[in-house]
Amino acid sequence: MISQRSLGLGLVASGLILAILGQILPLVRLPQTLAVEGPKVESGKAWEYWIDTMITPPIEAGETLTLTLNASKPGANSILVFPSSSGGDPIGPALISESLPPGISSLKRSLTVKTSANYMISVSSVSSSSYSLEVNSVWPPFQILKTLSLPGVALLLGGAFLYYYWRVKQSVAKEYG
Repeated sequence: MISQRSLGLGLVASGLILAILGQILPLVRLPQTLAVEGPKVESGKAWEYWIDTMITPPIEAGETLTLTLNASKPGANSILVFPSSSGGDPIGPALISESLPPGISSLKRSLTVKTSANYMISVSSVSSSSYSLEVNSVWPPFQILKTLSLPGVALLLGGAFLYYYWRVKQSVAKEYG
């Protein structure tokens, strides 16, 4: 059977590791590629066009954002890119707002972002045109690990309480035999 002391120390160690990982790993930024194919719905008579939207993880100001859009039909897709909050609300003007011209089925744009933010990318498809989109930049691949911080702190406090309770039990047992 595991003693309260061991359990408390194990919870403290686990909580400390989770809290540290949740704070440190999201700061690591690496070159990333996001590849998307769409539209994410079957086109038909009910759907003349479709808009797919995605939000990138945070990209720091000064980083290069490269977008490559390849469409199955020339002139049937458009792309819109703007800085946004993590919830998708625009926080600045559009950086790219382009439609593929007739006869052109691919588009490649590269720009240096001026605002540290998430970026919302919307691709519109018309007339059953499918597309592939590739987004390249530098962002934290471990952004989702920020959620480990709160459980880590909870485990840390719970383990500290258990260890403290064990210490109190030991001192009471020593004093009152």
